[in-house]
Amino acid sequence: MTQMLAVCGSDYGGPEKIEIQKVDIPACDDNQVKIRIHATTVNRTDCGVLTRLPKVFRLFVGFSKPRSKIFGTDFSGEIVEVGLNVTKWAKSQRVFGFSDHGLPT
Repeated sequence: MTQMLAVCGSDYGGPEKIEIQKVDIPACDDNQVKIRIHATTVNRTDCGVLTRLPKVFRLFVGFSKPRSKIFGTDFSGEIVEVGLNVTKWAKSQRVFGFSDHGLPT
């Protein structure tokens, strides 16, 4: 499987807890699109996930450690693969957005 670079953290804490790692590129399901990310940020949401502050974040991201190690919520890029059931989007379209499951799930 091909790999990509991702901002990751496997434990809560400060910025020293995050690093850029190579991870496997996820498969594109029938109802999804795969986007090659051109730009993203580490923003306030990611900082809240990393520090678990405010404490309500623990309900969504895990009590003792993050449920997912990949951080990120907003993005811009280009669609590189379209699922079989997707009709609204096409390969090569440029897109931007916010992934609400950018909170570790």
